[in-house]
Amino acid sequence: MSEFMVVAVCHTTRDHSYITFWRPDDRGYTPVVPRAGRYSGEQIAQHLAYYNTGYHVAVPVALIERLGTEPPVGFFDYGGPAVLNTRANWKLILAAAPWATKYPPEPEPFRGRLSQIIPKR
Repeated sequence: MSEFMVVAVCHTTRDHSYITFWRPDDRGYTPVVPRAGRYSGEQIAQHLAYYNTGYHVAVPVALIERLGTEPPVGFFDYGGPAVLNTRANWKLILAAAPWATKYPPEPEPFRGRLSQIIPKR
């Protein structure tokens, strides 16, 4: 089975420009994709009530890595790509979740101007 990341729906609020993920070993949160934990499908499936409640959603690593964009220099110690907290990204993330959640996820997309957070090239 594939590897998964756990998206912290309840820890990503409308004032966050990037989506929050669980760190490795269920220890904290990060918006930076390379610092996010990778969990086996078997581990997630055995503990759905913990990893996939709707407040948290397990999704394939491949999708998250594809959605990652370079944040502005200095963001979160510039640890690598992050996923913009947009309605479009949430739609893709929730559609990719292979397991049903106990509660319906209620993401809060960023309410600011994306031009403030998307780095200029």
